[in-house]
Amino acid sequence: MAADPKPDWLCCLPSSWSYGVTRDGRIFFINEEAKSTTWLHPVTGEAVITGHRKTPDLPTGWEEGYTFEGARCFINRTRDRTE
Repeated sequence: MAADPKPDWLCCLPSSWSYGVTRDGRIFFINEEAKSTTWLHPVTGEAVITGHRKTPDLPTGWEEGYTFEGARCFINRTRDRTE
């Protein structure tokens, strides 16, 4: 069974809200009406955890991450791509 392409936190965003992702993988929320941003989800009041992390055993510029479906991946920040 395929994973839902829209995670729960995305499905319940109010209509005037959108989201962005920082260069290091953190998700933030944008209130289009108030022209403001926050790390906290506008409905749940909690930050979204992406699972990206830097570890000392990875080469410089690489991070370990997990997709929304739970698959492990590696992020090459020197080339801005996931492998």
